[in-house]
Amino acid sequence: MVETIFSKDAIPGCWYEFRGLRLLFVVVINGAPRFANRFGVCESFSPDLRVTPLPDCTGWDWQPTKPSHPTIPNGWRLLENSETKEYGDMFWTVFGWQDSDPCGGKADTAYIRRIAPQYRPFANAAEFALHRGRWMINIGTGTIRRVDHYSDKGVNGVDWETARRKWTFDDGSPFGVKVTG
Repeated sequence: MVETIFSKDAIPGCWYEFRGLRLLFVVVINGAPRFANRFGVCESFSPDLRVTPLPDCTGWDWQPTKPSHPTIPNGWRLLENSETKEYGDMFWTVFGWQDSDPCGGKADTAYIRRIAPQYRPFANAAEFALHRGRWMINIGTGTIRRVDHYSDKGVNGVDWETARRKWTFDDGSPFGVKVTG
């Protein structure tokens, strides 16, 4: 996410961005920061308004040489241009990563998607032991049951792989060990 600061903390002579506009901080008059736009017009800003510093900016025609988006957060991945946008994806703006509308269409700007966590079956009875007191829900029928017995081969008479595919825990978490995401 882009670091922003309060306009009252801006430094005279430095460049900032606000809602896509490049501004040069000029001075504070009566507690109100004043920024000049590219036409030389000075505008007063509320001291509590947030602006984005542009530390590498050298003038009105300066173009950033950085990527068009910041570092991708952990647990997310950048969408390829050919991928279709989905609910929950986020896109990059000058204000940071923003929720997108689930409108479909192709990712024509920087979009990110949460990486779905991956789970593997429990490996043995020792790995499952911490969960033995939890309830299980059958994904297909919705039947709720308690753990009756378990061993290195599986739980309640079902092998670990089948159990991972058939059941979740009562809190909705997958029946297995999280390996990614």
